[in-house]
Amino acid sequence: MSKLDDIENPVLQQAVLDNVEFAAESLIGLEFGIKGTNEDGTLTLDFSTFYQERDDVQFKNSIVEDQSFIDFINNAADGKNYGMEVSINYLASDSVELFANLGYLRTEVTGMTREVNDVLETIDGREQAHAPKYQVNLGVITDLSQNLKWLLEVDAKDDFYYSFGHDNRSDSIALVHTSLDYVMSDWRVSFYARNLFDKDYANRGFYFGNDPLDQWTPHVYEQFGEPRRVGINVKYSY
Repeated sequence: MSKLDDIENPVLQQAVLDNVEFAAESLIGLEFGIKGTNEDGTLTLDFSTFYQERDDVQFKNSIVEDQSFIDFINNAADGKNYGMEVSINYLASDSVELFANLGYLRTEVTGMTREVNDVLETIDGREQAHAPKYQVNLGVITDLSQNLKWLLEVDAKDDFYYSFGHDNRSDSIALVHTSLDYVMSDWRVSFYARNLFDKDYANRGFYFGNDPLDQWTPHVYEQFGEPRRVGINVKYSY
């Protein structure tokens, strides 16, 4: 607790002391799903929906005063998650397969206490962190020849809150990936490109003051995902 002495505000000091220990989180969930195919097996569907009630939601909290940071695990009063997931595979022809994986998510947290400008505030009814409303994976696999397959797919994701501790959000993204797979006997060679168009996108974000030139004014500092990556995989099965 040596860092506690760096916090001069008694209210913030007490907030840290009140959370030296945190409660266990509990979750009660319901899930329903169906899975099936059509008569000729060209279409496969997998669908599920879920609802979750969370009690004493655990989240990472921070107390910041000047340039002193104290991180700790905190409990919100409760939260809930609900949504659905759908996977579809369709064999459009003997050489073309289409697939789609779709996810929809809604979340909420109540009774979340955090420090903002040296004052404790309680947040109710906000979305949880890292909980995009939709995630989509779409693609097509084409047999170019008996031994050569081409995959083209798109990954898309809605914007989301970076953290429980601040209200900054990511951007929504859509990334394109592709690969050529050559199979011959026991050998498999894959030429691939991920994030084909080299799109910049952030997957984590932090909010704090770090520059004395602007009097330590808080800014968002983002951690970015991988840039375009091109490579070759060679596999031999025996």
